[in-house]
Amino acid sequence: MKISTFLKLISLPLIRRRYLQASLENKIVITGEVRGGTTWLADVLSQIDNSMIIWEPMSIAGVPALKNQGFKERQFIPTENNDKELIKIFEDLYNKGKVLNLYTLNYSSISKALSAKTYIFKFTRANLSIPWMIKNLGFYKNIHILRHPCAVASSIFQRWGYDSTIDHYPAPSDKFNNLLYTKHENILKSVSNHEESIAADWCIRNMNVLDSNQHIYSVFYESLILDPIEEFTKLFNFIGYEINTKSIAAIEVPSETVLDTSPVRKKEDQVYKWKEFLNQKQIENIASICEKFSIKLYANDFH
Repeated sequence: MKISTFLKLISLPLIRRRYLQASLENKIVITGEVRGGTTWLADVLSQIDNSMIIWEPMSIAGVPALKNQGFKERQFIPTENNDKELIKIFEDLYNKGKVLNLYTLNYSSISKALSAKTYIFKFTRANLSIPWMIKNLGFYKNIHILRHPCAVASSIFQRWGYDSTIDHYPAPSDKFNNLLYTKHENILKSVSNHEESIAADWCIRNMNVLDSNQHIYSVFYESLILDPIEEFTKLFNFIGYEINTKSIAAIEVPSETVLDTSPVRKKEDQVYKWKEFLNQKQIENIASICEKFSIKLYANDFH
């Protein structure tokens, strides 16, 4: 075990004790899809004085309490679910600080964790559960970041490769996620390749957030890249902070999860690079799935 890891481990009681002092006003939620800009956005917000990132606190691998409940990655929880035991588990995790462990603190230094007053929850697994969490935990500073589904697919292919063995959309085995599958079964049965599977996931997960009428500020990744000062100023106003020079500087810095070839500093390239990587058929397949789900957010930008 590294010395820094050991020091963080023995500091956990102090870190959790400090976390208990934070009110909901000092808890900011970022939710979005994988390869969708959540890490970059969290990096920018973490320039707020005395702030720290809580990394992927819905990860089954990183939060054993969720795995013990039989949760799946990107677990759907219906907003109307009133299971008292489940609510208590989440209260213990997010209100009482039990979610803080070596995994979720991996992105923050000990000094940041011990001086933190503002906590930034960075999720790529919460789009299907965040409306329920807002209802039951009271979070009200929630930022939902959307990125073009073609850009998400392109980034996934570049990072993990194209899976040519995917020829259908598998029905989930758990009760809640199966509810979503059944609701959209006719569309999901039309999925026949990797890009359509990614597009279907993108639609289902983002629809769950967009259809919620709770305290959620939705923002487009593309807008943050192309018009950063105006868009980030509005975003900071929503969470009740003034944008500072450190945050402005961080806008131009690639996150640690960005590929070496990803041109963050070339704004138009970063937004439209997917058009060079995906072929026309793949673009048409993704557009078709979005159309079937009646999602028109990027309807004019599939060419």
